Amino acid sequence: MSDEFVTCLMCEGTFRTLGNHLKCTHGIDVFEYRCRFPGAPTMSRVTADTQSKSQRETKGESYRRDSTIAQRISESVRKTFRDDPTIAQRMSKSQKETYRRHPAIRTRQSKSLSESAKKAYRDNPALGERLSESQRESYRNDPTRGERAAKSRRETYRRDPSILERASEARKATYQNDPSIGRRISNNLKETYRRDPTILERRARSVREAYCNDPTIGKRLSESLREANRRDPTIGERVSESTKERWKDLEYRKNMSEELSKSQKKLWKDPEYQKHQQEAQHRKPNGSELRLQTILDKHFPGEWKYTGDFSFWVENRNPDFLNINGKKCVIEMFGIWWHNEDEERPLIAHYKKHGFDCLVLWEDVVWCDEDLVVEKVKSL
Repeated sequence: MSDEFVTCLMCEGTFRTLGNHLKCTHGIDVFEYRCRFPGAPTMSRVTADTQSKSQRETKGESYRRDSTIAQRISESVRKTFRDDPTIAQRMSKSQKETYRRHPAIRTRQSKSLSESAKKAYRDNPALGERLSESQRESYRNDPTRGERAAKSRRETYRRDPSILERASEARKATYQNDPSIGRRISNNLKETYRRDPTILERRARSVREAYCNDPTIGKRLSESLREANRRDPTIGERVSESTKERWKDLEYRKNMSEELSKSQKKLWKDPEYQKHQQEAQHRKPNGSELRLQTILDKHFPGEWKYTGDFSFWVENRNPDFLNINGKKCVIEMFGIWWHNEDEERPLIAHYKKHGFDCLVLWEDVVWCDEDLVVEKVKSL
């Protein structure tokens, strides 16, 4: 298609628009033509650009006057697909045939859609947020939509396993052609999270709910990853190399460490997350904790309980042992490999703020000096 003319795929004639030509020459309308040749243009680019601006303004005004238009159109489309479940399959088959016979259509259509989307986002920076909110509202109104979309995708991938591979190749080519894409996406996400700090928390909650509602998700995801690695054994190596390269950047390492720390602290403040972790991890005392438990049971029978299994929390802290004999006291076991002396004072202050006395015991003392351990516990 040139800028001023469009080619009819039925007779190879060129016209500014195909509407009258299709009706007079071939006896069909534009809708039927588009069904036969999905994605095929029906007017020249110059004509389309002229009309699209006017149509956008008219449509925008209509939507502003009646905010229910989009919802009614969406309901109508869904009803059509419900009444005839074969529509989607027939449209997909027809579109594939069109792309096979006329490969240039796919390229032009993708480029046109990409340019249109970029222009729309440039002209209206708030468009992304409005679309996102609209989509969230849609999922809230129809809780089954996510499951239906996932089921549809799985069915599509089952019918054509090459889709994922082709999508992956296309994505890799895009990133190779424009290496700055990753950085721009990262910056956009950071800006989004900065504007709305609750996004990550809401996403995490949504993921947890999904796993709770469908326990097979983890198994299916694991199987999917194994299948991907079977198809391309280099995936693990490439991901590893990419991660190592990023962590060589000291600023990236510092920022990631801080973000991970903040994220984990926030997560552990959520009682639901604590309960889930307690059920999932089935934590048991390690060797040093068992040694301390033996000492406590020997010298203070019935007074101390192991709570390092996430069964007791003081805000976002999980003490290793809790006094169950009337005292608000806790004991924290510090391994010499995992902890340092600078951690003692802030930890004791944290428990003190919540009305608990805290004793920090180091594992080398627990193993080598039982009398000192007993003396310290008695001093609580």
